[in-house]
Amino acid sequence: MLKNGAGVLVIIAAALFLAGIGFRSFGTSRGVPVLGLDACVFVPQAVTFRATGDLINPVWPAAKLLDPASKGRMVYHGFLFPMTLAWLMSRSDYLALIGSLALLAAVATILPALMFLVLARRWNWDLTAARWLLVLFLTIAAANYTQGSPGRPETLAAVILASGVIVGASISSRWQPISAALAIGLTTAVDPIVGVLAGFLFAGYAAWKWPARLGIPRIIVAAILALLTFGCCILLYPYSARDWLEGTLRMGRYAISRPVSGSPVRLFLGNYITSGSSWLIFLAIVLVLWTCWRIVNARLREQSRPQSPLLFVAVLILATAAVCRFVLYAPWTRYTFLPFMPIGYIAVFYELGRIETAQRQPHWFYRFCAIAILAWISLGFVLDLGTEALVLKYGDSLPIARAQFQAVRAEHPGSTIALSQYLFALTEDCHNVVFTNEANPPPPNVDLLILPQAFSAYLQPPVVRGFQLRENYFDGRSLFGIPLFRLGNRSYAFAVYARER
Repeated sequence: MLKNGAGVLVIIAAALFLAGIGFRSFGTSRGVPVLGLDACVFVPQAVTFRATGDLINPVWPAAKLLDPASKGRMVYHGFLFPMTLAWLMSRSDYLALIGSLALLAAVATILPALMFLVLARRWNWDLTAARWLLVLFLTIAAANYTQGSPGRPETLAAVILASGVIVGASISSRWQPISAALAIGLTTAVDPIVGVLAGFLFAGYAAWKWPARLGIPRIIVAAILALLTFGCCILLYPYSARDWLEGTLRMGRYAISRPVSGSPVRLFLGNYITSGSSWLIFLAIVLVLWTCWRIVNARLREQSRPQSPLLFVAVLILATAAVCRFVLYAPWTRYTFLPFMPIGYIAVFYELGRIETAQRQPHWFYRFCAIAILAWISLGFVLDLGTEALVLKYGDSLPIARAQFQAVRAEHPGSTIALSQYLFALTEDCHNVVFTNEANPPPPNVDLLILPQAFSAYLQPPVVRGFQLRENYFDGRSLFGIPLFRLGNRSYAFAVYARER
């Protein structure tokens, strides 16, 4: 039971957090932040699937290269993410798509709180005010990670994994392999690498919890059921399993062969420290590993060892090798860690939440560092809300930019338009539209060129050789000397150029 004063504090904190989620979801439903970068790989096919039942990507040039039929079919990576978005959409356009993304992000952000509460009940904890606040604190600290990079599938993976933990913590341990298998199979259909790592996570849990005579059969059962679950997803997939497997292997070779250019230090800082979706994730990973080390050490001192020690060590080695090979090979693949962060925070929740009842309380230095790190990470959620508010007030959201683009098209009927991939959500009509990026400059037959301000360093439209600036929608305003458009690359502002004749 909560005392009156503590109860009021918890209610206020929860209300503020829910209001923040609501506002951020509203921003997502307006296209803030921009669906750029990897979004062009994963979400355009949701629109075509909603309209025709085909997962065709007309935006990303590599889609045709990865498709043996050269049609741009999504025979690469996981396929369940765009299909789920399409099922949530009310119509086949990008405005409906961002509405589905907003709903998915809100669910992904709230679910960790439910997961922590279910685990507290599983551990027979009293839900005191301190523990309620800890639940909210950890959920806020996971908020950026659960929302994920705009338009990437890790958001759906986070929903599935958290749901798997919730179900597993609510049932008898003998049935946990089934709930784990369902989560692993569905996650593999969303993101194969995340699904494989989730499989290692369950195998490690099984090796710690059960002796080999029980753990190994349950791991095998979970693996078989996970494959069956994935097979059921394949039945919903519009193409053959063989096409998907060949394309996914081709995609893997394509991704791993990409060279890492630029300063490794700068890339590391950008991806693991300052990136919005993975804000300070390096510190979060360090905190989780530190906490797990403390818990394991304490269990070993209490003579509580893994029930299958050799299996546990083998799984740990294999999982580490998989992470090194498929995640740490490039700085930008840090997105693979995002859906696992709420699960990693379970250890932190256990270590900090047991203070009231444990005879051996966590050391003051650990408590201080953990709370300081979580508070710093939680600032990411606050900064996210602030930048979204600024863009919604001063910048161009997706509906505004789409209207501007339609006006440009109406003014230049029949013209061939080179449109940046970062602005693909401006239109579903790809007639006379050529999508470009830094590696694919506009072809000679292009009449108009449209460049985004997002993901650039320009306050004003740059000079483009062979083109003349016609319309400027760039936002040159600043706040305390910081250009507003640079706050997370969230505005859809663009400039229109006409080819010089």
